[in-house]
Amino acid sequence: MGRLKGRAKEEHENLIQLAIKDYYKTLEPSIRASAEKFSIPWSTLRDRLRGAQSRRESHRHQQLLTEYEEKSIVQWCERMDDWGFPLHLSLVKEMAAYLVSKRASGRKLGQHWLTRFLDRNPELSSRFTGRIERQRAFANNPRLLKDYFDKLRHVIKLYNILPKNSYNMDEKGFMMGIASKCKVICRCGRKNPRLTHNGNREWVTVIETVNAAGEPLPPMIINQGIGHYKGWYAGVTANDLATFGFSPKGWTDTFLGMEWLTKNFEKFSAETANGAWRLLIMDGHASHVTWEFFDYCLKHKIIPFCLPPHSTHLLQPLDIGLFGPLQCHYSNILDEAAQGGELGINKGMFLQYLFRARRMTYTNKNICAAWEAAGIWPFNPRRVSNPKISASANRRDSLAITATPRNSRMARSTTKLALSYIKGNNDSACKLRAIVKQMDKGLQQAITDKEINDHVHQKIREAAAKKSKNNFTDRKRLSKARVITTEEVIRLREIREAADATRAAKAAIKEEKKKTHDLGGKSSKGKVKGIVKKAVKLSNGVMVQRIDHHSDEEEWLEEEDGGSSEEYGGGRQWKHIDDFEATTPQPRGTRVTRSQFKGQ
Repeated sequence: MGRLKGRAKEEHENLIQLAIKDYYKTLEPSIRASAEKFSIPWSTLRDRLRGAQSRRESHRHQQLLTEYEEKSIVQWCERMDDWGFPLHLSLVKEMAAYLVSKRASGRKLGQHWLTRFLDRNPELSSRFTGRIERQRAFANNPRLLKDYFDKLRHVIKLYNILPKNSYNMDEKGFMMGIASKCKVICRCGRKNPRLTHNGNREWVTVIETVNAAGEPLPPMIINQGIGHYKGWYAGVTANDLATFGFSPKGWTDTFLGMEWLTKNFEKFSAETANGAWRLLIMDGHASHVTWEFFDYCLKHKIIPFCLPPHSTHLLQPLDIGLFGPLQCHYSNILDEAAQGGELGINKGMFLQYLFRARRMTYTNKNICAAWEAAGIWPFNPRRVSNPKISASANRRDSLAITATPRNSRMARSTTKLALSYIKGNNDSACKLRAIVKQMDKGLQQAITDKEINDHVHQKIREAAAKKSKNNFTDRKRLSKARVITTEEVIRLREIREAADATRAAKAAIKEEKKKTHDLGGKSSKGKVKGIVKKAVKLSNGVMVQRIDHHSDEEEWLEEEDGGSSEEYGGGRQWKHIDDFEATTPQPRGTRVTRSQFKGQ
């Protein structure tokens, strides 16, 4: 008999156990009769009755994982499959290797471990996933949607999930200088109107999270770079709560996915949950499909629930009702900045535009409407499987009609008044009416053109006035950590600014000292800084000098008692305590005492 595998082996073992029980229950036991009854070899039944073990039990001591560890892995695989995250083969093997490394260092799994693991556990099997084209074609398959909503209902009921503890997360990518398409007014017949934009295609990833109670969590913003720089966060305030990271291409990865889970989601949602289970609905992106991610979730009472592949446009609240308006608001802000003359954009300006767009998008009404459209809160699978167009969805917003400008209204009133004064239907009256109407037409056009130009200029002036004075191009590195929060950004920025201020003060002091040194000993009138000499001519013709170390003192000498003075600066401190060197006309080396000088 060949070697059985998988479920066939499990069924064969069950038959052997039934044959053993039958052998002991009969009044006249017969190995052949019991073996033939359950269609197993009589020699196998004989060996088992003599104490032989099954192949699985006989080789159990050679396995690196214990029976209980394998059962835990099986349960983990089943749980993740129920939640919509069928595990990749490498992920299961990685988990087993992790358990082995914790208990038996230096031991490694064999090349065929996974195949034999599946043989020992027939409740699991490996299957190929469907191709992308097939998944897209069947994304709205009623069977697929029914299975998704059945599992979702079971999880919500089993763990008593509340709306405030139901979260949806997803990544949204931005090209900083690219705005989405919008409707514009152009000449009739023009096919492809063009709107000028910055064209900066630098990629930024934003991880957004909202709950079914209508509350958004602070985002995680992943910039492209190799560090955090001061200019990026020049406009960030304490109210702009977020977690900031970076990667070489501005994309998320497994490390940043774990950082988002630990430093963003857990930080801002744990207090609201207050120990209750939390539901996290997300797609199957590789950045958050790791065993470390799932292990952390289960330890902190978080249920990661995966959406069916390529169905986010039907089932994910963020995709249904929030990412579209967010991109629209960001594009409008970008266009307004371009019309105001701000054609360039950098990471610091992007953060300001993003936070403005988020405040306009993530309102309680919009978030709750997105969850309702996904059929989750309130729970209504028919909303997705059999959508009905509601009256509110077809309701068209009425066009906002702006009030007529004051000058135009006054001009129109004047025209009506003039026409009312023209009586009769003769040729002169008709010509006069035509002339007044032509004048009114030209006047209205001129006034309208003026109002348009004034409005455009006002927008430009407002944009120039609102233009931030923050230095977004400052390339001083704040931190080398890949993920930092808003609080850390503000703290590091203050430390950097304090260090820059200290450095600038030292440079100013050094420059002042250099100027003082250059000015020392030079002749000038008025205020002189530095070491200054003053020569005084005594009445007896002796010239003496004294030295002044007071840099900010201004002193003028006046002629007294027929004596004359020639100013080289002011002075309070004598060069010598007891005597002074005479310069002229006495011979070199002549000394004059203090009393002689005071006597003069």
